[in-house]
Amino acid sequence: MANHENGIFVSASAIRDYLKCSQQVYYRIFEPELKISSREMIMGEITHKVLEKAWQNKDVALNLGMSLARKENLDPIAIQSIEHFIHTFFERFTIIINHDDKVEKFFKVKLYDDVFLVGKFDRI
Repeated sequence: MANHENGIFVSASAIRDYLKCSQQVYYRIFEPELKISSREMIMGEITHKVLEKAWQNKDVALNLGMSLARKENLDPIAIQSIEHFIHTFFERFTIIINHDDKVEKFFKVKLYDDVFLVGKFDRI
């Protein structure tokens, strides 16, 4: 949830997280620097970022994935896992995505005068 001069914006994921744990939402919004990322979270974030940017080109995706993994100083097994995730995406999921498709679509729905539900549809 964010309070902007043009209104209040609430995301579906913030509502979900708030229902699960209100403190999680507080820290995500007001103290994100305190986030402690596990090895698995870093691997997932890298894979997601790579596929959002390079979902149309496997070679570019692999190169970007390996570059980001090395910058994070991940161990060889984690790097190999990221490579496997990228290969799996291209082997199994690209058949349901066309090159003209959008893999992300942002939305904003007005709920009240100055309250909006915001978010993104994410196919990755």
